[in-house]
Amino acid sequence: MTDTAFIGATSPLGKIWTSKRYFDYLVDQNEIHLLQGHAYAVLVIIDPVFWTGPYAEGQDDNAKDGYAFHFKRQLSDIKAERIIYITSADIIPEDGDELSPLRDPAGNPGINRQRDLYNFINKQFGRVLNVFIPELAISDPAFGVLGLLTPPADKKASLPVALLEQHQLYPINRLVDDVERAIPLGIENVILATPPVTTCELVEQLYPELADNLPDARTSDSRGSTRTSIHSFHWHDPKDGYITTKEDLLNTLGAMLDH
Repeated sequence: MTDTAFIGATSPLGKIWTSKRYFDYLVDQNEIHLLQGHAYAVLVIIDPVFWTGPYAEGQDDNAKDGYAFHFKRQLSDIKAERIIYITSADIIPEDGDELSPLRDPAGNPGINRQRDLYNFINKQFGRVLNVFIPELAISDPAFGVLGLLTPPADKKASLPVALLEQHQLYPINRLVDDVERAIPLGIENVILATPPVTTCELVEQLYPELADNLPDARTSDSRGSTRTSIHSFHWHDPKDGYITTKEDLLNTLGAMLDH
C-alpha cells in the first residue's frame, strides 16, 4: 500500500498543495468513485466547504445536504492507512481550542453538515489528522473578509463588514509545511490558529485607501474568532496559542496582496 490520493485537487487549497507535493491520484467531487475499492498509504481530503468557499451562495440547504450524503457514501468504500482531513474551524466554538466540544448546530445547517462529516471521517478511518482552518486569506468573498475589502461602486458607501469583528486569517501558502510539521507529532486535531486581527486593523494595515468606507461599530456585530491551539508551541514560542505573531501575519498578508 504505497499509493497516495488527494480529494479536492482543484480547490484553492488543493491547487497549492498538489503543486508542491506529488500524489498518485488527484480527484474532485465528481471523481471520488474512481478511488473506491482501493487502499492508499495517504489520503488527503479537503472538506467540500473549502471547494467553493464557506460563504459561497447558490445552492440551497437541501442540495447541500444531498451532496453531503453522496460524499460520505463514496468515501465509505475507500481504505487508507493515514487520512489528512482539512476542514473549517467553524465547528469549534469561536473562543475554543482542540479540547473544546464541537459547537451545537443550533439550527445551523452548515455547522450540522460539517460536524456530521467530521464524525463520519473519524469513525470510518483509523488514523486521522484533522486540520482546522479558521478563515482563508483569499481575495474572494466566498472564502473570507479579504474578498469584501474592495472599493465599492459608490465611493461613499460603507463596506459590508463589521468594524471590530476579529478574523484569524490563514495564508494558504503555509499549508503544506504546517501539515508536515503536525504529522510526526502524533496528534489527532490541530487548529492552525493565527492571531486575531480586526477588520479595522486589516484596513489600516493593508487597505488604507478604504478607511473612509468603514462602517461604524454596532453592538449587534459579530465578535469573530479568537480560537487558539494547545499545540501552537510546536510552531511558535511563547505559548500564546497562535502559530505566528500578528506582525509576521500582517507582513505575510501584505506580501500576498502586493501592498
